[in-house]
Amino acid sequence: MKTLAMWTQVQMSHTTVMRCVRAVGEAQEKQDQELVIQAENGELDGKRQPNFLFAEADGTFVRGLKKRQHIEIKHFILYEGWVKNGKRRLLKEPYAVMTSKGLDTFWEQVGAAVEQRYRLWQTQVVANSDGGVGYDEAHFKDAFCGSHKRIWVQLDAFHVAQSLIRSLHGDKAWITRIQQAIQRKDRTEVILLLDTYESNLDEDERIKQVEKVKQYLIGHWDRLFDWREIMAKETLPENAGRLGAMESNQRHLTFRMKKRGMHWGESEEGMVKVIQGIRNGTLKAAYLSSFIPTKRDERIIKKMIRIASLLKEPTVPSIGAHRGRIGTNASSSSAVGKLNKVLTFA
Repeated sequence: MKTLAMWTQVQMSHTTVMRCVRAVGEAQEKQDQELVIQAENGELDGKRQPNFLFAEADGTFVRGLKKRQHIEIKHFILYEGWVKNGKRRLLKEPYAVMTSKGLDTFWEQVGAAVEQRYRLWQTQVVANSDGGVGYDEAHFKDAFCGSHKRIWVQLDAFHVAQSLIRSLHGDKAWITRIQQAIQRKDRTEVILLLDTYESNLDEDERIKQVEKVKQYLIGHWDRLFDWREIMAKETLPENAGRLGAMESNQRHLTFRMKKRGMHWGESEEGMVKVIQGIRNGTLKAAYLSSFIPTKRDERIIKKMIRIASLLKEPTVPSIGAHRGRIGTNASSSSAVGKLNKVLTFA
């Protein structure tokens, strides 16, 4: 608003800006939901057929207006690999899905986005998540059910390291030994190290934390390892790297929606969809298309016109105005006589 006032003649209040954000975000949301409907009707037919497709999903929390209220923003990124940019690697053909709505809506939009862009018959899908509620292996397999190859879902290395740091209270020596055992794929040694560490604890709370991380690691053992170690080296894409792009891509949300005393109410979904549209380069087209009926709406309108044309009654030709008068053969005290008297005086 300060920029507008300084460099242009336009002045806008905070409320007007919020309404604009909500209006533009709703246009992007409408487009996403239209894709979901088309996917349910089998109307989407993606064309891209990459050898590898990578996906990551996670959530981040922003503050709500109510006391101690936290709103989860679900975030999904899809990309086809990496390209070199000097010493850095950038994601190839990235595409994001973001929403503050429920997990069912989130994964419906993810599935629709995948169907719109890709034909996955012979594509190897590799996914990455922390394995938390709503971001587990089953959801990824449902979203990429079009692939006839095994969908490999690994645990995010960052979240594995964080779980060890929290449970072992930052004990670097023990954390390093456990991580080295994981790298050697020595499951027995990992269990032995955690049991040994647990046996030296006295506090029940810390013992529960160690048991929890042990269940987490052993329960997801096959998903702890880098995907490049599983695939044949000759099939790996060019510039293949470790998964974990989600943590850096979360900044698109966190830089705009967290810290600086920010609290979000009804406008949070609009802002999320605006960020998604800018990230994907679809925001302008989505907003402009909101003024044009969708193909589905056009079909409904045409159907209504056809029905109306069938039910329309034929026009009766006009035979001109009729002239007449009320007969005077009735007594003036009768109803007809009184009516005639009124009309005559008028």
